[in-house]
This record gives sequence, C-alpha cells and structure tokens, in this order.
Amino acid sequence: MTRRKKVDIKAHILALLKEKQEINLQDVAQASGLSKTDEADRKAISRMFSTLTKLGLLKAKGAARARTYSQASIQVVAEDHFNGIKLSKNSEELLKYIGRPTQARKPVGYNQDFLRSYLPNETFYLDATLRSQLLKFGRVEEQVQPAGTFARNILDRLLIELSWNSSRLEGNTYSMLETKRLIELGESACED
Repeated sequence: MTRRKKVDIKAHILALLKEKQEINLQDVAQASGLSKTDEADRKAISRMFSTLTKLGLLKAKGAARARTYSQASIQVVAEDHFNGIKLSKNSEELLKYIGRPTQARKPVGYNQDFLRSYLPNETFYLDATLRSQLLKFGRVEEQVQPAGTFARNILDRLLIELSWNSSRLEGNTYSMLETKRLIELGESACED
C-alpha cells in the first residue's frame, strides 16, 4: 500500500483566489498536485469547498462539473445588526474591514514596547477618572451582602417563573404575582 502525501487544500484554494476571480475543482487539483480524476482527491477538494462555503468564505455558482467558486464578499449591515443604533463612520469602516475574510486582512502584531513598559499595579492603560467611572458603573449594589445572595435571588426568580409557566400549562389561572405570593408567603389567591 502506497502512502499518500498530505496536501493543504485550503491553502491552495486561498492562494488561487488571490490570483483568479473564480476557481473550480480542476484548478485546485492542478495547483495542489492532486488528480482531478481520482475519486478520493475529488471528494477531498469538494469537502474543502463545501466547508469554506458554509463558513461564508466562498460562494458557489453553477452546478456539478460547471460549478465555480469565488471569494464571498461579506457585507455587514450595521443598521440591522445593531438594532437601529447609529454607528459612526469609523465604526462602520471597522465592521466592513473585520467582516472581510481573514486572508484578505493585513496581520498585525503586538506593540512589544507597550507590553514591556507595563508594570502591574503601577501603570494603567486608562486614566484614573475613567477607571473610577467604570468601577462605579460596574457595582451592582452599594452595600456588601452575604455570599450567595445574588445567586439566591436569581434562583428564587427562576423558581417562581418555572412554577408559573408550569401551572399555566396545566390550566391554572394564577398570575405571576399570585404565584410569587404563594411560593414566598404561602398565601393562596382564593382564601376561604
């Protein structure tokens, strides 16, 4: 049994798309040194085309042997994506840029000088005013409460909502408030 060499089909597809607008299975087979007549090679290339199409990097045109693939142009519709929130021009341009396929974007590394100049608890990226403002916004409550209070409150609400929805499915006519009173205080809505 002969051993087959591994071929990075994805890399060949992406490289071909930099040279040509549209490619097909035969183009990839020729560029990667695979056989366009061997069934296993054809299936491997087809699987990669399918995967890249599902990821939104490619778009297919045509059918069967006449099928060609081109680079998908990803367009971000800011209005729909952000539910009517108006974005600045810079934000829209940034969204368009990051919406492009990764191979179409220029790689950027870290600013090593900036990282090396950081001293924990001595230097800060944000100024003191902004840090204190963010700390204020991040606080949930002013007073310190016993451990587990927040989780208990969430679980209590969950219990009430689950009980109310479950009883509604069974035909019960209790309101959410009546269900809460029944669970928390043990008071039924129709006291005799």
